[in-house]
Amino acid sequence: MNMRSPSAVPSVDLRALMAPVRDQGQRGTCLAFAVTAAHEVGRSAGSPPEDLAEEALHWGCKRTDGNWTSGTTFASASTALGRWGQPLETDWPYDPTHADGVAYSPPRAPGGSGWFRSGLRRVSLALADVRTYLDGGTPVLLGLTVFDTLYRPDAAGYIADPPPGASTRGRHAVLAVGHRTDELLIRNSWGATWALGGYAWIGDGYVGAHAGDAWIIDATAATAGTPGATHTDLQEGETHGTR
Repeated sequence: MNMRSPSAVPSVDLRALMAPVRDQGQRGTCLAFAVTAAHEVGRSAGSPPEDLAEEALHWGCKRTDGNWTSGTTFASASTALGRWGQPLETDWPYDPTHADGVAYSPPRAPGGSGWFRSGLRRVSLALADVRTYLDGGTPVLLGLTVFDTLYRPDAAGYIADPPPGASTRGRHAVLAVGHRTDELLIRNSWGATWALGGYAWIGDGYVGAHAGDAWIIDATAATAGTPGATHTDLQEGETHGTR
């Protein structure tokens, strides 16, 4: 049993480094939102974060996937960030009404001036290692299996572990931005009305049993095709796109 204390002070809390929480709408673009939030922090170096274009990253992921279906993979995001990068949101605003499965094109040539590239590197899922990155000020991207409890955090912003035999609801990408005893603080992309202004606490038990990916922004892996940017094993190919 998790003897959590909802009023406990977080050991690490990176929310002050983050841009405002955004809403992906009904599209399967969670991974682009999570990676964009991490990329913004990685570029900011302590300054207020820039507003980078989730739409551009999702387009790059789907070009890499070779299809326009809902959802994408961290491996595709790694390649897209290294090959094209992202412009500012003002250059390619997000369209929450765009239908999944319909191809689309960038408003101008991708990857040129004003497109900011980076690397994305897979790291250990061990909770001690995730906390070490957070202690150093680096948010950690997580790929989670979704259960109904993720849709219904309690009043303290806590996501309960799923009961035995619970049905899964797909895969979802979030960004870990803090921790306290036995819990991680995650940033979601379902708007500021979800949980604690768009953030929630999730137990180590949930993450340990139901997370399949952990990644960080890594500027040293900024070129697609490097060991830090290209990934081929099955786990890294899991598609995340739940809303």
